[in-house]
Amino acid sequence: VEDVEMQIIPMAITGKESLGSMGADRALPCVSTKPRLIYDYFKQQFAQVTNPPIDPIREAKVMSLACYIGPQPNILLINKTQAQRIHLLTPMLSVSLLESIKSSPDWATAVLDVTYPLDLGPSGLVQTLDRVLREAEEAIEEGFRVLLLSDRRVGAERVGMSIAMAAAAVHQHLVQQQTRTRVALLVETAEARMIHHFSFLLGFGVD
Repeated sequence: VEDVEMQIIPMAITGKESLGSMGADRALPCVSTKPRLIYDYFKQQFAQVTNPPIDPIREAKVMSLACYIGPQPNILLINKTQAQRIHLLTPMLSVSLLESIKSSPDWATAVLDVTYPLDLGPSGLVQTLDRVLREAEEAIEEGFRVLLLSDRRVGAERVGMSIAMAAAAVHQHLVQQQTRTRVALLVETAEARMIHHFSFLLGFGVD
């Protein structure tokens, strides 16, 4: 309820994130009686700042949000394959840009659905995670260059596993398989809605 009232509604009305104090004074997720998102278990409980501030606008000379996505060739080799990546000014993709990547013949994209039928119950989570990991491996072997984890099919009859859990699991699984650098890992989700959520996803392997 607090997220809806303090974050989502102000963003819907003003088009930007609401301002508030730093830190979090709510009960720790591990002892809370309310259901909490995975992101909350990694949130700082006090005000902490950087000096100078991490600001890509006012500190543009020393800080940037720009990033590259796509397969990462051997950095010890110098050839044209090193340049076959997409340069983004920000890790946040607009709908139109995401669609252009998905439809590009040069960037074959495998969409991995992280939802499952409600009828499967709690066991559906483990089954879905295993399926997503298997599909990620198969997509790489088939030559796909982009893996897109999506919870778009969430609805009354389909439950979505946490996109944070799915992304972290796929990233770690591919690292263990030594295939992580062969693909870009993107997410399409309505779960992440705060700066902290996006930072969490980037920190746990999403490009």
